[in-house]
Amino acid sequence: LFETNHPRVQERALDCLARLIRDNAETAEAACWNHDLVGMAVRFVRDHRPPVRLLACNVLSSLMRAGLVDKMTATNSAEVSAVVIPTLVKLFHEPQTRVEAPAVLGALVADSERLQKAACDADALNKIVAILKDSPEKAPALFESALRSMAALTSSRDESRKVVLDEKVLPIILAALQSDSSPLRAAAAICLQSLSRSIKTLRSSLADCSVVEPLLALLDDESDEVKCAALG
Repeated sequence: LFETNHPRVQERALDCLARLIRDNAETAEAACWNHDLVGMAVRFVRDHRPPVRLLACNVLSSLMRAGLVDKMTATNSAEVSAVVIPTLVKLFHEPQTRVEAPAVLGALVADSERLQKAACDADALNKIVAILKDSPEKAPALFESALRSMAALTSSRDESRKVVLDEKVLPIILAALQSDSSPLRAAAAICLQSLSRSIKTLRSSLADCSVVEPLLALLDDESDEVKCAALG
């Protein structure tokens, strides 16, 4: 299916693969035994179609998080991430991919300080900050995606947390705790939890913005997802 000359078939096959291997290392490894998924996905990352590039990045993200790029191929995961991260950041600006791209990036870097730094070096965090400042109430799905990405980008690095605090976006995040959308409330809580994993001076900044009380209020939220996010 991936070798067909029919673009729509390629796109749907990539979408199916991305869904099958997402958070499923066993299925991903089985697929890698029979196909060069990494090589195929890297080729599609360079495709001219933004949705195809996003799907290819999603596939590579799943393979990297499962540790299969280094295990199953001769390709170095650092080389793959050097292609995937800048591509995802560029996809922030494409109308067809701007909602999902931040979340895909967040999933990729969430457990790796090295990848978080690489993403910040690619200007991802500044672009996420810009998204949060740009009328978030008009695009709740994009706002949620950006919050989840920010949570991942700041989960391990004080430098990144300081950028967020210096950009004065905490009031925007706090306002999202009051959203009518439970996924958005959960994303805002997750982001605040990530920002609170910080050195003393950053914790003081959070305290100045009265973060604790809004988070505690979410413990009585009607959504279990929001309650879990508030607990951290």
